[in-house]
This record gives sequence, C-alpha cells and structure tokens, in this order.
Amino acid sequence: MKITKVIVENYRLFNVKTSLDFESLCALVGENGTGKTSILEAISLATSKYYVTSRLGEGDFSNDDNIRIRLEFDKPFISVVPDGWYDLHVPCKEVVLVIGRRKQSAAGKALNDDFTVNHFTVPVLYEDVSSTTLELPEGALQDRLPLAIKTSTENNEPTYKYTLIRNNDKQTTKNLDTRSLQITNELIGFPNVFYFEKDREKEIRKGYGSLTSKIIQDLNWRYRKDFVEGDAVPLWEPYYQNVVDAVEDKKRNRILIPLQEKMVDFFGEEYRNLELSLLDIVRPFSDAYFSLREPTHAKQIAGAYLGSGETMILSYYLLRVISELSKEEIIFLIDEPEMHLHPQAQRKLFEEMKSSSVQFIYTTHSDLFVDISKWQSIIRFTKQGWFPTQDVLNESTPDGLTIKDCLERIKSQYQDKRIFIRENNEVMFARKCLLVEGTMDKHGLPALADKLGTPLGDCTVISCLGKPNIHYFEKLCKAFNIDFFVIYDRDGAGADNLIEELASANVASFTTSLEDCLSLTGKNKTFKGLQKIDTISLTDIAQEIKDVVDKINVWLSSST
Repeated sequence: MKITKVIVENYRLFNVKTSLDFESLCALVGENGTGKTSILEAISLATSKYYVTSRLGEGDFSNDDNIRIRLEFDKPFISVVPDGWYDLHVPCKEVVLVIGRRKQSAAGKALNDDFTVNHFTVPVLYEDVSSTTLELPEGALQDRLPLAIKTSTENNEPTYKYTLIRNNDKQTTKNLDTRSLQITNELIGFPNVFYFEKDREKEIRKGYGSLTSKIIQDLNWRYRKDFVEGDAVPLWEPYYQNVVDAVEDKKRNRILIPLQEKMVDFFGEEYRNLELSLLDIVRPFSDAYFSLREPTHAKQIAGAYLGSGETMILSYYLLRVISELSKEEIIFLIDEPEMHLHPQAQRKLFEEMKSSSVQFIYTTHSDLFVDISKWQSIIRFTKQGWFPTQDVLNESTPDGLTIKDCLERIKSQYQDKRIFIRENNEVMFARKCLLVEGTMDKHGLPALADKLGTPLGDCTVISCLGKPNIHYFEKLCKAFNIDFFVIYDRDGAGADNLIEELASANVASFTTSLEDCLSLTGKNKTFKGLQKIDTISLTDIAQEIKDVVDKINVWLSSST
C-alpha cells in the first residue's frame, strides 16, 4: 500500500492548501526551512491513531484557521463500523485529520487539551458493490460490505456525511458521519507508518513507544503464554547463584543479609526471600537489549552505543523483518537517511530503497539519494513553492516538446547514463546553477572570477558534458524551478538559438571558446588551461573573459 497524495493546509509553512503527489520512492529536496520535514510530520500525524494532541504546539498553526491534513492511498483499507449485532466493513482510501484550537473550557473538566481533533477515514463511494472492483485487504468480509455508499457535496466540497445500504434481506440504510468513522476504529489493511526522525537511536532503546519496547512486550507475552514454572525455576536458581557468587561474598553479606533481617523484623518472615533479582522470571525480556557479542567472550556492545548510522540501519531492518513476519503493510518516512552514514553505506541504502516494494518518503540533502532518471520521485521545495507543478510540466519548449516530454526521455534515451551522470545530481540542490560545457569551464571560470575579485560564491557549476547537452539541463532546471545561467562556446558559428531561447536573458557565450581566450593550443588544453589560470595576471585576462564573468555576477546579484 502506498500514499499517493498528501494535502496540507494551515500546517506550519503551508498556510494555503498544498497538494503533493507521491511515487513509491519520493525524495523531498530543497533548502532548510522550506517545509520538507513538516510534510513527513504531517503524514506521521495523519497516520497515527493515538496521542495526536500531545505532539502539537501553537507554532504548528500558520494562521487562525484549522489545520487540515488529508492522505490518499492507492488501495482501500477497511474501517470496521459497529452496527448492532454485526460490524460493517466500510472500504476507505483516505484519512483526514482536522485540528482546531479549543474555543472554551469543556463543562465539568478542570484540565483540557489545548486542541480539538477530528481524525477520520473517508469511504470509497459506489452505487453497486457488485459492479465495483475493489482490491480488498486480507481479513475483509464481502458479506459485511455495504451494497452502496453515497454522499453529497456543498460548494464543491465533501460534507463527510454518508448513506450506506446494508447488505441484508431488507437492504436498509444507515447514516454515517465522521464520528462513526474515527481512525480509532478497528482498521483492516491500514499501513504501519514508521517515522525515522533525526534521533535514530531511540527505536532500539527501551522507552515509551519505541520499537524495541514493543518487541520486548510481545516476547514477554509469548514467553508467559508458554511458561512452565517447573522448568524455569530449577534453571534460574543455579544461574542466579553463579552470578551472585561472582560478587565478593562479604559485600553481599554486609548489604543483602542485613537488609533481609530488617525487612523481616518490620514486615515478617516473607521477606526472608528478598533477593537482588537479575531477571524477571515470568518476563525475562524486560531488561533485554540488542548488542554485539562474540559467542566466546563476555564483552558486549549495546546497540544504543553503536555508531549512529549503524543504529539507523539496524532499526530499519528490524522494522522490515517484523513487517514481513506479520504480513502488514508498511510505509517508511525518513528524515535525512544519509545522516551519519558513510557514502558507501548511503549508496547501498539507496539501492535497497529503490529496489524495495515498500514505499519510502524521505528528505535529503545528499546527491547520493536522488535519481534524476526517476524525476517523478523528486519534489523540490523552494520559498516560492513546490516543483515540478503540472503547469510547468505542460509548458512547451522551442523544439516543440513539453517539459514533461523532455524529462520522460531521460530514462527512455539513457540520458541518465550519458548526460545526467550521478556527479551532476548536485543540480537538484543548487541555489543558483551555472551550466557550462565541460571540465575546463567548470573549474576555470570560478578560478578566473576569483582572480578578478568577483568570486561566484553560492553558485553550483554543472558541466553538461558538451554543448549539445546544455538544453537538457536547461529543461530540467525549468521543471524544478532552479535559477540557472548558461555559458557556452559559439565555436565561431554564431548563437545557438535553442540554448539562448531557453535561457532567456540568463546567457553569455564566447565567440569561439574559453580555451581560445586563454590562447591555448595543441593537446591537453584542459590541463594547460587550469595550469595557466593558476599563474595568470589580471592584465593577461582577456576582455571577453571579463565580460562573461561580469554578466554572471550581474545575474548572481539580481536573481532571487
């Protein structure tokens, strides 16, 4: 099961209704403070069945209206709605969370939450269940499905009031509203959504709500279910005695035995059995923890003391194993999966994520966690909005193709292997992007700008691997709202109309090439050029180079 759409309104930065479409793998990129993490937390709130108000603060509201978060899924789950002696199995594909400020104190209550919460599921609408194709989850009962589910709208907005036709002899109707469809109902097939915040270690530590605590509770239950006292106690006694005997006997006699005597004197002989327990006999996993231990050694490294990157991977695989065992649907939310991971481990994790059937929605600042060939899986956040938008994708380019047509050719024409190589993924993280032809331009122009006392500063320089490829990068930048400027070589042949038209005014060119401006000849021009730039004096820098650098700096100072 996958989340296909998230609609957020009045939550943190999202003061207007914002709708985002998600793929199976969805990377949220962009600068700090543009709302990436807020989207993960909005999803986490909307999929959490309990304690939503405890995770809210006044700062979560961007204006005086209610916070609204709506999720849409690709497959239905079942909300089990009580209906007299029977339960109705109502198929749903959406969840809505509405959070408001408490207007006044509730009568008869001394303490109240600061916020009100309406958290409910949204049924799938159909006229006749027999003619509707629903991919129902395991555990859904066909004879409990309503024969029909209908609703009405007001001002083109859903009322969230429904009329169901029961699947019984009389085919009677039943009215439902959001109170009947609360997310606290029993849900069949609803995904487990795990959110990896920046505190990776907490999932493998014992603590309220952590994954390890849940596992320990389950293991204790399973042990207690099959507990045989006659088998456990004889094993416990020698183990306890061996451990206690390893401690100096006099210390034990000075502490435990006097304590026993005092408690016996105060409460009675039952305290003759007082011990310093090492294990809860009927709940032996209560103090359990993950650790690395060699079978032949007593030395242990607790999981919480492993490297931060290792704890994240351990938590991730632990979740995967549990979900596969329980056959539950699962979705991962990860805030910066690259955090504390070596680049090799980043690449390995990203390959795991790309090949998985599980959905991943994550934020990242690492070019190792984006794949431009899967451009649909990238959402770029900026101060101006979130891209690519449908309007931008439908824009026509001078060669007669839409932006979307051009992006779809990245995969079909293997441009990700020939043009958009991994080293150029940094374009997705650029604040301002300078598109150039090759290596000499990429490294030479910034060095010359430094010599001229006008450094390019916060500008990402991308080598497009040749002039014919520049327009592909221009279209990518347009799709993701990346501010770009183009430098190219005319090679004595005049302007390149496609490059110039796509760049608008943000373009400059050399009459022939940068190499010619540096008077380079023969082979190894890149090596010779970079070597020459290291020692060149200001008076020897050609005027054409100065003019190009000036144009770049005008763009840098004027663009937002």
